[in-house]
Amino acid sequence: MKVFSTKYINDFEKLKNAIVGFEFEFYTDKSYYKLLELLNNELAPITVSGYRKYHSAFKPDESNFKIEPDLSGGYDMVELITGPMPYVNSKIILLKILKFLQVHGRTDEKCSLHVNISFDKEKTTKTIDKLNQLKVILEVDEEYIYDYFPERKNNIYAKSVKTIIPFKGFDYYTSAIGILINNLELPDTKYYGINIKTIEKGRLEWRYIGGKDYHTKTSEILTLMDYFISTSWDCISAPLDEDDLEKLKEYLFENINNFKSFTNLEDFIAQFPTIDIQVDKVNEFGVLKAYYETVYEQIYDLIHNVYNLKDCIINLDTLTNRLELVDATLKVIFDISNIDLIECKANNGRYTDCNFISSEVVNGAIHGGEIIDSNIIGSKIQATKIDQNSEIHDSYLYQCFIDGNITGVSVLRMCKLGANAVVDDTVRIVTDTNNYFNTSSSANKKGGGLDNMPATDIKIPKTKGKKW
Repeated sequence: MKVFSTKYINDFEKLKNAIVGFEFEFYTDKSYYKLLELLNNELAPITVSGYRKYHSAFKPDESNFKIEPDLSGGYDMVELITGPMPYVNSKIILLKILKFLQVHGRTDEKCSLHVNISFDKEKTTKTIDKLNQLKVILEVDEEYIYDYFPERKNNIYAKSVKTIIPFKGFDYYTSAIGILINNLELPDTKYYGINIKTIEKGRLEWRYIGGKDYHTKTSEILTLMDYFISTSWDCISAPLDEDDLEKLKEYLFENINNFKSFTNLEDFIAQFPTIDIQVDKVNEFGVLKAYYETVYEQIYDLIHNVYNLKDCIINLDTLTNRLELVDATLKVIFDISNIDLIECKANNGRYTDCNFISSEVVNGAIHGGEIIDSNIIGSKIQATKIDQNSEIHDSYLYQCFIDGNITGVSVLRMCKLGANAVVDDTVRIVTDTNNYFNTSSSANKKGGGLDNMPATDIKIPKTKGKKW
């Protein structure tokens, strides 16, 4: 493992201008009040306020931090959010909080540390809003980052920013590159290693750090923090150079060629002999040929977003005009949308408007669609219908209709229970005003809505300090 070095000491002229804030996700077995007491003692004279609502309205500054629940990781996950601080001060606070977590907290694969970066307008004319977004995507060395945190590679909450660059409809010639640069569309999601959407808020969020025991990797975090700042600085008001253009051409060349290999059915069959393509459960070549042109882009996206997909069926249901993935064991790297998974076993991944039939998902993020006769474990589920033959275990559910079994240390927020729903004693039922540690549970509760219980936030008046 690499250790902290003096590599960036020579970059101090850049670093000293930085304004840095942090978001620490972790677990604790401390009570609501005890955790606040310990944090205020450890970080004094900084004040830490506690809120029972995720994404509460309170805006931290350099003198006032906040802690609130992050129930997507379980009922005992919390998030400590600092205000923006001058570079030197931020390193001191970072070390204090990491030491605190080593004594009073724990982290697993669902936890992460977000580093938010801007630059002091009183010291420099360089500002984050002038960031060359394509340049920072090309410049960041993700393999360098993964050397420190290898478990974050292909993580669904810190996906590679390289995949933001489009390639369909482009070639790798200079004229096309110019068009691409002027028409780069950023994804409408934060779940990339760099959350470029935060530029609108005056900062750049780096999300690569995290994983089990991340809070013990002090030197690695310090090194990457400097790397994030230096890379951000170098990409402000900076044009693409020759190295950037070569990286872009290489990216386009590789991905365009891969994409083109899917346009021909015969080439696909030769390249993926263990994947059985069907239309309405028929794999007659003439039928496949007739429909293949209408679905090959969807098939490409599916295979591109799954690690080493093989030994399965991809069926086009012409009645619903949806692809069905059948009898697959898959590790999902990026997002999957509008696909039905039937008798599949899936690990990781974000699923939008997908239906799960007789399947199992572990550590996924599901938004929309239906869960039918399936088992979902350790996942985040939102706005999804769950039938009575399904079981959800150790998961976070938000705005779902539930008619099945909810077990383990799951969390329900703003859900509706159907007549057949059964909720174990261990499940936490929470609301916007009652979702910190002392939440309600519902033993074998069948049907109806969810309980409301009053709760009191601990709010500390704000004092003057830096803001984003």
